[in-house]
Parts: sequence; C-alpha cells; structure tokens
Amino acid sequence: MKKIFFTLLVSTLFCVSSIRAQYIPKITTWYQDTITRKKPWQAAATVIGTNLGVWSVDRYAVKADWAVISGSTIKENFRRGFGWDNDKFLTNLFMHPYHGSLYYNAARSNGMSYWQSMPFTMGGSLMWEMFMEKEPPSINDFFSTSFGGMALGEITHRLSTAIVDESAHGIRRIGLEFAGFLLTPTAAITRMINGQMFRTRPKRYYSGYPKYPLYLQVGLGASFNSDEANLFKGRFSNVIDVQLQYNDPFESDECKPFDYFQLSTTVKLFSNQPAISRVNAMAMLWGKNFRPYKNHKMLFGFFQHFDYYDSDSIFKTSTKVPYKISAAASFGGGLLYNFKNELNTIDMNMGIHMNAILMGGSLTDYYHLADRNYNLASGFGSKVYSQIRFSNVGAFYLGLNFYQLYTWQGSKDGDAIPDDEQFKYQGDKGYSNLAIINPRMEFYVTKKLAFNIDIFSHIRNSHYSYLPDVRYHTFEIKSSLVYKH
Repeated sequence: MKKIFFTLLVSTLFCVSSIRAQYIPKITTWYQDTITRKKPWQAAATVIGTNLGVWSVDRYAVKADWAVISGSTIKENFRRGFGWDNDKFLTNLFMHPYHGSLYYNAARSNGMSYWQSMPFTMGGSLMWEMFMEKEPPSINDFFSTSFGGMALGEITHRLSTAIVDESAHGIRRIGLEFAGFLLTPTAAITRMINGQMFRTRPKRYYSGYPKYPLYLQVGLGASFNSDEANLFKGRFSNVIDVQLQYNDPFESDECKPFDYFQLSTTVKLFSNQPAISRVNAMAMLWGKNFRPYKNHKMLFGFFQHFDYYDSDSIFKTSTKVPYKISAAASFGGGLLYNFKNELNTIDMNMGIHMNAILMGGSLTDYYHLADRNYNLASGFGSKVYSQIRFSNVGAFYLGLNFYQLYTWQGSKDGDAIPDDEQFKYQGDKGYSNLAIINPRMEFYVTKKLAFNIDIFSHIRNSHYSYLPDVRYHTFEIKSSLVYKH
C-alpha cells in the first residue's frame, strides 16, 4: 500500500512541476471554446466504463472476494439497504473521494459545470455501491465518494487544464498530456475520444484569455512527534509539504465555484506514521467582495472543505494512537480579510470558517472490527487563522482548527457484534473532538526560498456513552526548506 502512495506522490509532484507558467487560463473560457456542446451521454458512458474497469481489476487481477458479484448479490444489496462499512480509514475517507473525482472529471471534461457534474458523481457512487460489490451498500462511502470526489475532482480538473498545452509539440506535448492523465485519468480519456489529445493549436490561441494566478510552494524537511508524557522521546519523520493557492479571492468580481481554492498536503516518509498524514482543501463556491476602508479588503462566502488527518502510535511500546479525523463532506460560511499598507511592506490575512460536516470519521479507542478502528460520524468544525508577512524578512502564522464529530448508532460491546450486524453500527456511541493549534515562523532566504518552523499541538478528547473517556495530547515540531513559485 505504501508503494501505491509513494507512486501517487511522485506523480503529483511531477504534475505540479509541469505547470507551464505562473498563470492558468480561465477554465470556463477554455471549455466553452473546446467543447461546443455538452455531452451528457458520453459522460455517463465514461462513468459506467470507469466502474467496470476498476471492478475488472479487483475481480480478475486482485481476485478480491467482495468483487465476486452476480444477480443474487445485487438483489441482496437492494433488499438489505444501506449500512456502514468497515474498510480502513485511508480507504473510506481518502481513496473513495479520489475514486469520486474520476466520476466528477468524466462529467466535467464533457462540458458539465460544477453543479451539473454532481449527479454524475452521485450516480457513479450509487452504481458502485448497489451493483459492483457483494457487500451491503455503504452510507459513508456514498457521501465521501460524492462530495469528497467533487472537491478533489474540481481541483485536479483545474490543475490538469493548466498543465495541458495544445500548442506544444513532440516530447514536451507527450509529457504534458501524461501529466494531465496522472491527475485526471477520465478527463484524459475524454480528450483522447474527442481528438483533443492529438490536436495542435497555434500559440496565439491562448492570447487574450483571462488568467488566474497560481501560488505554489514545496517544502522538504523533518518532523519530530511526541506526547505530553514523553517530551524528549519522540520519533522523527521525513516530510514533504505541498501548498497551492489558486487565484486571489479579493480580486475576483465573478465568483464561480472553485475560482478560488487552497490545497495543502503533508506526506511523511521513512517513519512509523502514515504516508499521507494530512490533506486540507478549501474552495469558494460563492463569494461577495467589499472594501470597508482603503487598503482593507473583505470577502464573505460559502465554502466547501475537505480535511483528512491520519496518525499512528508514536512509540513502539504503546498502541495508543494520537488522532484520526476526517471531514470528507463539509460545507459552511467563511469571512476573509486582507490588509496591505501603502508601502506594501506588510501583508496581513485573516479568516474564520464555520462548517457543517455531513460525513467524516474520528478515531475510536475501543471499536476494532475488521479493518476499522475509527467511528463514522457527522458534526461541525471551525477554522480560524491569522497571518502577517513582512517583505524581505518573513512571516508569522497562527491557526486553530477544531472538529467535533458525533456517532449516534453505536454498540455497547464492539467485540460481541454478530456477523450479520457488522454493517449496522458507526462505531462506539459518543462524540470526539480534536483541536489543532498551529503557530508557524517563516524566514525568507531568497525571493524563492524560505525556512519554516511549524509547531502542531493536537488535543483529542473522546467521550464514549458506554466506555471510559480518553484524552490524549500530542505535539509535532517540523522544520523545512521551502521553495516558492
């Protein structure tokens, strides 16, 4: 499994490095010109073909037992109805959203808008749950695949569109098309079917298009993880941080879905921690700019969020896991603020978000059934941050993320659940919250290089209705050399 994630990481870094400039052609203009009409039937066929292709690999190459389907298994799925499955945290709350992004991009690349791509994403998820597995259809998979897939799908859609350059020739064109395929396989298949992959346009074709700025930074470094009881006995990890910001939200007059988004990921290598340890995405679905005073900018909007935090036990002598928490389907309101002084030597940003989490997951200390050691849950979250940058010196950042997730369908004794009820429960009944406090100091080395010191304090409180409560406080110190583009 780690080999797969390492391959995905290398592919992502290759795709990001293939972006040809600091600016991205406006996506809506690009697609209005290259696809003269919407192709819903082709989009639907691509969704169905994606499911059949993935199922064929699982059934005949992997020989997965759950992929052995028939008319009777489909009938049984309809009879039993939806439940809660017991796959791993990574599978349910990251890989399923990625799978959903394939459905989404099948529709998006065939001329559908963000909202018009929603039924194709949901339809692909329903088809998989009802027809392509012999396990009961899963409530959590439907939500995380559909809404998480839309979030990851639109981000990869915009990045792959930025990468592909139809004025390129030869090896460069092949490399750009391959990079676009790695990000959005179903979109690449659509381009191949429509002939766009083999078409060459003049360079002037791109001139005059509205452009969106893309801000990228990649950090390489190390982190030290420990807890409040073992301050100097933690474990080290090598880390790769990738952060993207698409567009300046305060300069956009026409706020369409994902005209502004942020993506931040942390990958840990050669350690006892999960390779994909953190993924945060935040995108504006609708927003309204206003200027209360000179040099002061504000934006109120409605945002979609995708958050994923994973960890494993820090010490070999302990099985205690610090935290696992996910908000795969999350929406809410947000207020952004920016101030720049007259000399442009100070740049300050602040933000506050309040979100409803329709589907997510949180670590449980007791419920261990099949591959699941977490509760499936819903709840709410909040994000507050402040950042101030001093030109030619550095920056200071302070962020607070808070998540509270509730599990209402829980058993009193997870070890005594009969086989025919294993899909009935979300986990241990109760609620769990996680507070993440993150101060960061950034020192500029050159215009494109910086040195960062991050501190993360993770405070988890888990309350169980039938079992003893658990509180666990861990921290992480991370230093990295950051390249900015």
